[in-house]
Amino acid sequence: TQLVDTPDNIEILMSNGFQHITYEIKVEQKDIGKVLGREGRNIKAIRTIAQSIAAKNRFYASVEVLDV
Repeated sequence: TQLVDTPDNIEILMSNGFQHITYEIKVEQKDIGKVLGREGRNIKAIRTIAQSIAAKNRFYASVEVLDV
């Protein structure tokens, strides 16, 4: 199953700073709740994965969810 109803409208942007990576996940307004998940579980899992990958390269990562 898919996490969102409109997967074609998802956009993920990455910007690099000094030892910091920011991921912006842009989704449809109706899909924001699904990306966040119940009590924020989905976004916490996404952030944990992003931070653990970044930490291997001695970076800090942040993830933001935006509506299109």
